Amino acid sequence: AVWLGDRRLEGLGAADECDSAFHASRLLVGAALQSLPVLLAHLVFCCHHVKAGWRPLANAPNGDADVLLLAGSCALSACALCVHARRVRDGAAAANLGLFEYIGTVFDARGVPLHALHSDMMMAYTLRVRPAAHVVRALCSVLARNRSVCALAISELDRAFSDADVLALAPVLSTSVSLRLLSLGGNRVGNRGIAALAPHLATNDALLELHLSDNRIGDRGMCALADAIGTNVKLRTLILLGNRIGDAGVEALADALMANATLRILGLAVNHIGDLGATALAHALTINAGLEELSLAHNHLSDEGGAALIVSLAINRALLELGLWDNPFSAECVGRICSAWAGSGRQLHRLRV
Repeated sequence: AVWLGDRRLEGLGAADECDSAFHASRLLVGAALQSLPVLLAHLVFCCHHVKAGWRPLANAPNGDADVLLLAGSCALSACALCVHARRVRDGAAAANLGLFEYIGTVFDARGVPLHALHSDMMMAYTLRVRPAAHVVRALCSVLARNRSVCALAISELDRAFSDADVLALAPVLSTSVSLRLLSLGGNRVGNRGIAALAPHLATNDALLELHLSDNRIGDRGMCALADAIGTNVKLRTLILLGNRIGDAGVEALADALMANATLRILGLAVNHIGDLGATALAHALTINAGLEELSLAHNHLSDEGGAALIVSLAINRALLELGLWDNPFSAECVGRICSAWAGSGRQLHRLRV
């Protein structure tokens, strides 16, 4: 979950939902493995009676029916084995892994559920452990073909998910038609990773929420992301709390907001934003009519930036929640901000300064 002002943005589904879906994938492969001994038993039974000329069955009551029942059971077992084997083979090919290595990931309860993702069995997945580099590539290969996952969280892996991993993940945004929420918070994603992610975000028409909190994104990464925001028409929530974004990056973002009409929630708390960035955002708010929640808490805004925001509040009527706490405003500036907020007809409890 991510905090924006006094509102908590809920993230992915419960962990037990993911685990149950992963359990279903293990059952599927288990069924394939169980089909093999059943089929072999039927074949041995059939071979025995073929050698005996089917006499024991033919001489028994309802002998012909028993023969047909046995043959049908044998055919169904063979069909089930072939279907399951093909699914496992296709999954291994999609993940670019060897067959036995792929089956091993299915039965690893703490690992990446590649088979569940390949079989479109999961709607939400949270990666809790840092996989090996080749498993990350396999995960990205499977996700690129997935049609069911709506929420993907690769967060807080002891800052182990880096730019190199994002380079592998970025193309998923160009091919995924189901992904609605992507969380990469609490990692080591920097400018290089965001620069790779941005072009795919620009053309993505499915993603609604992007969480990039507590990473290493600076102005260069923010400028690349701003270019994507300027053309993206689907993204509703962008959380960049706890990065290294300064005025230059926010000025680029402000330019993008003047062209973007779909972004509703923007979290920029705990960065390095000063009065220049605040002034640029204030100007963007006089034109942008879509943004509803903005957090600039714990930055470096002073009375100059506060004055620019006061002017924008008199013009903008779309913004409904504003977080400005832990900035070095004077008491007088705080009072003027509160007066401008209340004077515009907004609810005072949605302002935190």
